[in-house]
Amino acid sequence: MEQTTNKNVANSPEFIEQVQLAIDGALRPDEENDFFHTINNNPRCLEKYYNERKFKQLIHQSVNRKCCKKEALIQRIKSNLNEDLRTHG
Repeated sequence: MEQTTNKNVANSPEFIEQVQLAIDGALRPDEENDFFHTINNNPRCLEKYYNERKFKQLIHQSVNRKCCKKEALIQRIKSNLNEDLRTHG
């Protein structure tokens, strides 16, 4: 990411995209170096990065993931199918 003195760089679509890519670990090594050089020299960009990262972590922690064993899932599906057959069949 190119170093810029524009005060609005932290809100630019390009920067926001770079933030998301950096958080996801999807930047190439050279892009990552440029990105972190930019945010370390721009307090607004650094703040935006940390806020976006915290938000993503919060979303990740808030998602309720149901995990079940394969056998239990198969049994629930069979039970639902049997129930449908009894009521509609």
